[in-house]
Amino acid sequence: KKQEQEGATTSFAEWDEGDWHYTRKDADQNNASLTNDEKQERVALYVLTLDAMNFCFWPVPTLEYEHLAIALKRIANSPSSSQDKTEEEEYPLSPKHLSTMTCTKLS
Repeated sequence: KKQEQEGATTSFAEWDEGDWHYTRKDADQNNASLTNDEKQERVALYVLTLDAMNFCFWPVPTLEYEHLAIALKRIANSPSSSQDKTEEEEYPLSPKHLSTMTCTKLS
């Protein structure tokens, strides 16, 4: 995309140019029963998780940003497994689930 400002042109990448990221479009498609605020919260949790993990020490040298983004997107899109739990308890990127995240769960 290009943006013009006072005669200068700046190019920048779209947020999801490589289709790596969990976006509002994903939240809309996979969570029809959620409110707009809940969908926005899920996208925000994805971004915060991605940023936090991206800027930490990587124990596996072969992992790159796109691998992490795609793995987290897959987790964010995974269906809920129980009808007995609230949406918050079921969401894979909820604080409860993130506190037990492992490399195995990301693969």
